[in-house]
Amino acid sequence: MAGLIALALVAAAVAFLVRGDDGRDSLASACGGRLHDPGLEELLGSADLRLGDSSTEDSCAVKDAGEGKASLKVEVREADVATKLLSGIHRQNAHVGTEMVTPIGNGWAGVLNTSGPNRAYATAYVACEGAGSGLVVTADAYRDPSARPLNEDGQRLRLARLTTETLRNAASGAACKGARLGTEVSDLPGDTTRTL
Repeated sequence: MAGLIALALVAAAVAFLVRGDDGRDSLASACGGRLHDPGLEELLGSADLRLGDSSTEDSCAVKDAGEGKASLKVEVREADVATKLLSGIHRQNAHVGTEMVTPIGNGWAGVLNTSGPNRAYATAYVACEGAGSGLVVTADAYRDPSARPLNEDGQRLRLARLTTETLRNAASGAACKGARLGTEVSDLPGDTTRTL
C-alpha cells in the first residue's frame, strides 16, 4: 500500500513538472510576464492552453493543446512609426480591401477589428516621454469553432481588456514615463466594423 502511494506521488510530481514546463501555468511568463490572461480561456474557447514554442519577451503565442484550433498571438513593440500601429490592425496597405475598426474607448488609443466570428484583432498604443517613443500591443485571436464567436459583445470586451491591460503591464515594466493610460475597459462602443 505504501508503495502504491509513493508511486502515485511520484507520478503526480512528474505530471506537475511537465505541466509547469508546457501547461497553463507557463502562461504567467508569456510576453515577459506582461500578458494579461484572465478571461483567455473564455475568449479562445479552450481550457487546455499552452505557451507556443516561439514565444519571446516581446512576442508570445498561446495555443490550444487539444484538438481545437484556438490560438492567440500578442506582440509588444516600441511604436516609433505609424506603420507599426497600422500593421497591427491589418491596415498598412490602403490598396487591399479590409475592414473598418471600432475604437476601444475608455481613454485608450486603441481599436478592435472583429468583422468575423472566428478571428479578431486588437491594438492599443501609449506614448512615452521622448520624441518618437511609445509602446504598442497587438493581439490576433482565433477561436475554437465550437466557442462563442469573437464578434459577440462579451468576447469583444475580453479581447479589448487583454490588449489594454497587457499594454498597461508593458508600460509599467518599461518605465514608460508620462504614459497616459486609459481606465479598465468596462464597456465598449457598439461594433462599427464594416467591410470596405
